Amino acid sequence: MKRRIPGALAALALLAPANALSTDEANRKVAAFVGASGYEAFDVDAIHDAGSPYEKMFPQSGQTATFADAMTGPVEKALLLVDAYETQKPDRMRYQVGYSQIVEDADGEQQVIMLVEVRRYNLGPLIRKSAIEEYGAENTAGPEAFGVGPDVAWRFAFSTVQGNMALALSASRHVIADGAAQLNETDAGEACLSGPCRALADRAIDHAPPREATDAAPIDAKTLIAPYTITFGSGDMIGENAAFIARNLQTFVGLEEGGDWKTPETPEAGEAGEPFLLMQIDQNLGQDIFSEGTAAYLRLNDDAVKDIYVNALFWNGQPPSEPVKRTVNR
Repeated sequence: MKRRIPGALAALALLAPANALSTDEANRKVAAFVGASGYEAFDVDAIHDAGSPYEKMFPQSGQTATFADAMTGPVEKALLLVDAYETQKPDRMRYQVGYSQIVEDADGEQQVIMLVEVRRYNLGPLIRKSAIEEYGAENTAGPEAFGVGPDVAWRFAFSTVQGNMALALSASRHVIADGAAQLNETDAGEACLSGPCRALADRAIDHAPPREATDAAPIDAKTLIAPYTITFGSGDMIGENAAFIARNLQTFVGLEEGGDWKTPETPEAGEAGEPFLLMQIDQNLGQDIFSEGTAAYLRLNDDAVKDIYVNALFWNGQPPSEPVKRTVNR
């Protein structure tokens, strides 16, 4: 694992000095996160190479003085990178995202380092197994029609550098499961907002909010645009990219400014580097082509609200459907 030290630090005066870590402490946190056991380092220097699979997601790539993704936030960028570099392209997937951040005090100047974990579960094999049980193997398409590929986890460290909202400092990849192991629907080893990550019948919004959360209130959803291609697939199998769903979810919880990512305050509660923004995106897990997105924004530094939960359905080419918000008050 390697970490690129930026030449210029962003002026993010959001956090009290008490939150800051020394450079050595910050380096150890990043190394422990990105270089965890079982994770293989990924060369972040290749991300912005001309013609890279990531750059191809941006129609304006190479046509501007800065990177085409300069205003793309860390959660969106992490999801785009996972989908760009994985052989199995998006189809019947469940994404679980965890966002955290640490503050490095480098000679009196504060730098926010944003840590993102994306776990992507290919639920095609389980859906095919269910189809065989209901309709018989002779009436069920082969594995390729449902999606063949491993469950993977990626970890990224980003920072705001020289006009780039989330420049990758380091990254790594880990295979969670492949083959027969992907058919274990009750495995609770990797929990998602909905419970066990391969539990097909569970919905995150039904499980995530605690009992003390307020009743669901409708959200006035904005029409968002993005610098990257927001859809995948072709013909009758077109869906919205997980990154664009995340863009909507972070807007719903208030982490946006003019549609772009707004770096949040580091929570006063919890350990440095402990995730406080969680998302689950269920993509094409039913009969119809649509996605459901849920986000939990936890441990807010707010006198009235402690946690926020949001949820919406996403159909291609349409605004978010039925977006709702729940809060946990103090």
